Formats: sequence, C-alpha cells, structure tokens
Amino acid sequence: MMRPREQPARVPPAVYADPSVAARQAVGLLTFRRWRRVVGLDCGSLETLEEHLWQRATVEPTTFDAWYRAHPLVTFDDDMPDDLRRAVAVSGVDQDEAEAAIDALVEITYGGLFTGLVSETSLESLDALGRVTTRHGVPLADPAPFTGSLWVDDAWGRPDAATLRRWRDVVWR
Repeated sequence: MMRPREQPARVPPAVYADPSVAARQAVGLLTFRRWRRVVGLDCGSLETLEEHLWQRATVEPTTFDAWYRAHPLVTFDDDMPDDLRRAVAVSGVDQDEAEAAIDALVEITYGGLFTGLVSETSLESLDALGRVTTRHGVPLADPAPFTGSLWVDDAWGRPDAATLRRWRDVVWR
C-alpha cells in the first residue's frame, strides 16, 4: 500500500522518516564517505559516484537525461570496475558487502525515479546502507543538519544552492 506524501513512513530508521529523499541521500552520502575512510576504500569510481549522486539535487528536466545514466556504477551488475575491485581487495572489505553499500546508496536516489516516491523505499535503502556501515563502526549520520528539507514539503526535496553547499560541507568534514 502506497502512503500519501503527507504521511511519512515509520519504518526503520524512523528518525529519518521526516526528511526528504534529498536529505536522506545527503545522510547516505555522508555515511558512505565516512565508512569508506574508516575501511580504507579509496577509489576513483566511488569518488565520481558520490559526485554524480550529489548532482541529483541540481538536476532539472532539461538536464535529467544527461545525468540519469552518466555513471557506470548506477547500472553495474556483477562486473565491478577494475579500480573498484582492486580497492575492495586492498581494503579487506568483503566484495558482497561493498556491493550492498553501493547498491543501497544508489537506490536511495534512483529507487523512485520512475515509479513515484514511496517513503519506505528510500528508508529501507538507507537502513541497508546503515547495516553495512555499522558493522565497521560507522552508524548512519545524524539527520539533524538535513531536517530542513522535509518529506511533506516536497518528497524529493529541492535544496537551494546554499543548503546544498552546507550539506556537502558536513560531508567533507
């Protein structure tokens, strides 16, 4: 059953139910970046993936098509790019675990692009990311810096340029 936008889902992690998908994505990106630092997963493919996902907040209808499939990790199946495969091996992170974290991060953004947003979908993806990162001592990031973008205002959330810069500054600290 699909919930109306005015009724955010109360599935785990419930504290993240009120923020928009853009805010949940920011939480996911912050968590993913911190996790990568902790486990030593340094790779150009992941750097560019993070940048690609940050761009979603600025995509307009006229730029959507160019943005949509502009990164190979949003569509990869079993074939990890070579640089990512090497980075995973060097870090000691299990390949399945790395894939689960990447898939969850991508799904927060891509999960509702064509089917309509369902709060549970992005929450479940955020929870899946948190399950991977928490095993390495990195819990989901505090949602407080991102709560200005609420699900009920616009399920996607459309942070302005200043808000997006502030969110990104939190990520890079």
